Amino acid sequence: MARFARLSRAERGLVLRATALLAVASCVVRWPGPGWGLRQLTRISGVQRAPTTIAPARVAWIVEAVAARLPWSTTCLVRAAVSARLIASVGGACELVIGTEPGAPAFAAHAWVVASGEVAGPVPEAHLVPVARWALPDSRPA
Repeated sequence: MARFARLSRAERGLVLRATALLAVASCVVRWPGPGWGLRQLTRISGVQRAPTTIAPARVAWIVEAVAARLPWSTTCLVRAAVSARLIASVGGACELVIGTEPGAPAFAAHAWVVASGEVAGPVPEAHLVPVARWALPDSRPA
């Protein structure tokens, strides 16, 4: 609780929004399917009441911290989708990237977010090759 109190007002708001979005994303990505769930998640309003800029890496850190404290586990796809939605709403344009390991005996994939050319989270392993990208434009209020 003391860590939460030390966050800025905008960051505390992001914690609450991340909690809600992680709950929604966990459901819509699992049940109807990831493609449908990602489309719905990008439609969820992420507009702040007051325009603010929080670094993309900080937004992703907040999402990871919230996800670690939930009573259920979340996949990298869910965490990356929520991070991308929140980054677009407070920190600018970003991309949700899904990559896979070439030549792996079994299919394994990982999802992460790239903002301003930097990985914001969840951090991918170096050998993964991107196979899909979704751009999320800056959706901060003008």
